[in-house]
Amino acid sequence: MSKEIQNMGAGSERIFSGKAESKPVQELYNETQKLFSDEIRKRLLPNREYAIADIGSFKGELLKQVCDKLSEYRLKGVAVDINQNVLGDNIFEARIVGKAEQLPFEDESVDIEIMRYVLQWNYPENQKNILKEISRTIKEFALIEHVGAENEEPDEWRRRNDKLFDGSSVSRLKRGEHFFSSRNEIEQWMNEEGITFERIAERIIENGSEVYVERFDIDRAEMDKIKNILGDKDFFTKTTWIIFPKKRF
Repeated sequence: MSKEIQNMGAGSERIFSGKAESKPVQELYNETQKLFSDEIRKRLLPNREYAIADIGSFKGELLKQVCDKLSEYRLKGVAVDINQNVLGDNIFEARIVGKAEQLPFEDESVDIEIMRYVLQWNYPENQKNILKEISRTIKEFALIEHVGAENEEPDEWRRRNDKLFDGSSVSRLKRGEHFFSSRNEIEQWMNEEGITFERIAERIIENGSEVYVERFDIDRAEMDKIKNILGDKDFFTKTTWIIFPKKRF
């Protein structure tokens, strides 16, 4: 059975392009390109061509921002997304329709892979498979950014947020497959799979409800519902990792 294509939200393209308005959305989406480009510049010399694949690329917004910041590098961008319709509008010529949990690449065939906020829109087993696939296919390293549950009470955090995604309170937020794993859970999975990684950044994004408002064009009354449901769990934990290929195990 093919995986359900989720509603990305009316404000997605604008937000993904770095044009976020509210502080929480800016903290989620406007900092990734610098963090990723700084890590690439730190670890690779600009003396040859590198293939860089964006997993869950949408229309290529993040990949373009990273490549623009690394103009001294010869980067060959490859866009990978499950949604063929949005991939058709992707600005990169190399486009591949594919699932993150079944990447269409040979072992150690892609120099760099980047992925932002894909894991949480998959159930745990698929999240584990995505991490394994990334580790399998990279030649140099991958950069992964994740937004998830708090580490202290992940189940309670998820219970509150899951109330939003059943669509009963705010219909525009109805989602299918999702699981907001915590940083601890993801790192435990990577350790169990023998995946070598480093955590390179983490921060709490307060007022996470504003992310839903801006991305899904939520009105004030619906925003109040969201805030009431989330209560003191109105935040995200944003974590960034670098993952290394199996040859470095």
